[in-house]
Amino acid sequence: MSISIKNSLKLFLKLAGILFICFVLYLLIIVDLKIPNRFAEWVEYLPFKDKMGHFLLIGTLAFFTNILFDIKRVSFLNKKILLGSLIITVFITIEEFSQIFLSNRNFDLIDLVCNYAGILVFGFLSVILGNYLNKNNVNLEN
Repeated sequence: MSISIKNSLKLFLKLAGILFICFVLYLLIIVDLKIPNRFAEWVEYLPFKDKMGHFLLIGTLAFFTNILFDIKRVSFLNKKILLGSLIITVFITIEEFSQIFLSNRNFDLIDLVCNYAGILVFGFLSVILGNYLNKNNVNLEN
């Protein structure tokens, strides 16, 4: 793939990432405010419904966040981890625990586990794509 096509794909993914982050923030707000929405209705048709939704939604959020940060890694507890995945992990953990204090939401540990699984799987996928788009960095251990 030529450099200009790769750069165009990077730009497209970053724009898509920004739009997806806005979409997720919108969903969080309307769910917290109890506003009916089509997305929640669509999730009802998924196998394992809510849990699959958590895995896919938060995983995709981590994927795009990692792309937006150019697959940057930071040291955390003596390990190199993806900055985007770390940010989403902290954010989603706070968001899930905040549901304890909201009368219209329910804290669910299994939701949190599905969120973490999505962050892990989609974080790995973002590394694979990032390595492909940045051919000079093909080592998954960076």
